Order: sequence, then C-alpha cells, then structure tokens
Amino acid sequence: MQPEIQAFVNPDSLAVTYLIIDPSTGLCTFVDPVLDIDPVAKKLSSAFIENIVGKIRERDLGPTWIVQTAIEGDRISAAGRIKYLTGGSTCVGAEVPKTIAALCPLAGIEVSVSGVDSMGYDFDKLARGGDPMPMGSLKLYALPIPGRTPEAVAYRVGNVVFVGTALSADAKSAGSTDMPTANPVQLHQSLRRLLTKLPEGVKLYHSQAVRAADGTLVHESTIADQRKNNADVGDDSNETAFAAIRGLAPLALSPVQKFALKVNLSAGRLAPK
Repeated sequence: MQPEIQAFVNPDSLAVTYLIIDPSTGLCTFVDPVLDIDPVAKKLSSAFIENIVGKIRERDLGPTWIVQTAIEGDRISAAGRIKYLTGGSTCVGAEVPKTIAALCPLAGIEVSVSGVDSMGYDFDKLARGGDPMPMGSLKLYALPIPGRTPEAVAYRVGNVVFVGTALSADAKSAGSTDMPTANPVQLHQSLRRLLTKLPEGVKLYHSQAVRAADGTLVHESTIADQRKNNADVGDDSNETAFAAIRGLAPLALSPVQKFALKVNLSAGRLAPK
C-alpha cells in the first residue's frame, strides 16, 4: 500500500511541512515541520503548524513520528511543539552526536547548561540507515545523506522519498553548504549514491518550495529530473568541480544559526508553548 501525502506550504517562507498518512490505519508522520519566524518582531509563532494539527484532529489521525531530515541553521524546528500537542515521537539521523559535538561549541551552547544531550537523546529515535520505522501498515526507512551535517538523512516510504533541503525542488542544485560541518566532497558522494541507487521514477518531496517561471510553487521532483538536470550532483556533474565551487566550510555561525541550533539540536523542545 502506498501512503497518502499531504503538503503544507508556508506562504511566507515557502517551507514545506509534510504529512505521511497510512490510509489503512489512520496513523501519520510529520516531516520537517517548522515554526514561523517574524523577523521584524523577532518572535516565533506556531500558528501555521497548529493549523495542521487541527486538520489531523478533524480526521482523527494518530501521529506516530515527527521526523527531521537534518539539523538546519536557517529554520526553527516545530518538533517540540508538535510532540507537546500530539504525543508523537521525534526522530533524526543517528549521527546527530557528531553534529552536536561539532556545532555546540561554535554556537556557544554549553551542553550541560542548555539541556542539549550530547548523545542526541533529546530525540526519541535516532534513525540508522536501513532500520525500519513502523507506521501502521507502512514502514519508513532512513537513507543517510551526510555532507552538510553528519546526521542528515532522507526518508523513504513506499515509492517516495523525502529529501528535506538536500536537493532543490527545481532540480538545479544541491543544498547549501553554509554550515561549519559542511563537506562538499562527502555531500556530492552521498547525493550521487542516493540518485543512482533509486529507480528513476521514484518521486522526491522537498522541504523548501521554489517558484517556477510561471509563478507556480514546486516542491516535488523525481530521481530522473535530478539526474538529468541537477548541475551540482546530476549525471553530468563532477565531484572535484563541485567541491571547488562550494569551497571551504565557514568557520563561524551567524546569530540566526546559533539561535536555530539551540532549538533544533534539542529536538525543538525549546520552542515556545
């Protein structure tokens, strides 16, 4: 059985939160939910996410997982808020301890003081590649795609894969390498592995929509699209050239990244109630 997929595009940020629904049991999973950021008032809002929670309550769906494809520095995870509202279990890639060790000192996060667990146990599940994550009659599988951050994963369920922001939805480029943990060579290798090992017809869902030339919002692609058109990691790409263009990883974090990491490295539990 294939899952039902619902996409919720934030009209301001174009961030996309997904719901994976098992039609036979009514269980569901959130993928990459984020809070709204008001840059003028410098406040966070959970209004967009709570609207989605309201919709699943209307359908009497049961949240099982709240999964993150990566620890991001430019968005604030809503995983903690959704866990508080629904009781779902938070999940991130199993290599998150490496990310915590690398980024906490740079972000000025004292692990013992802030409550960020050094082993990643703020998350309910650390997903290892190939391990099944049951959701009713369906199973999610984590596919490691390190290179931007060590813990980055995609999630496959049925014949669809959620890639987060690792690939652009318009199939033009790979995700940013603006974090100090970035390794362009590793990123190229992991994304090439993802694109060459999956069938070309597999649909990819992206956590950042892009606006096409005709004004429509795009947040889906296929393996075939990425292999044919992606200049960074497609079939005509070159690892050495990609690494040279992306250059060295930055040594410092911006104030926005530091704030985002404080929330995201603790499974979003610092998010406001």
